[in-house]
Amino acid sequence: MPKATLKLPVLNQTTLAGYIASEAERLTTSTGIGATFIVAVPRGRHRETELIYVPCVTWGALAETLLNGSRRGLPVVISGSLGSRQLSKELHVRVAALQFLNDAPT
Repeated sequence: MPKATLKLPVLNQTTLAGYIASEAERLTTSTGIGATFIVAVPRGRHRETELIYVPCVTWGALAETLLNGSRRGLPVVISGSLGSRQLSKELHVRVAALQFLNDAPT
């Protein structure tokens, strides 16, 4: 009897609602301008709940908007795809995971 395989659709969409926890920092690459920032997302529904700090990266016009007009404590709802990258190719350097949120919600 052949073994059944599960084929999942390629879905990678995340939406976060929280507060900007850090000033946006400019990234400049050969492909354009980007910004890194951290979003503090409440873990529960109550004000006394713990916060989850999510590092985020965005590019293009949204990055320019964040660099020019964002401030700590500003409430945000952001949407995009999850990803990770290795910050160094050296074996002894810790790999940090980043969430990339590349689409503004409509």
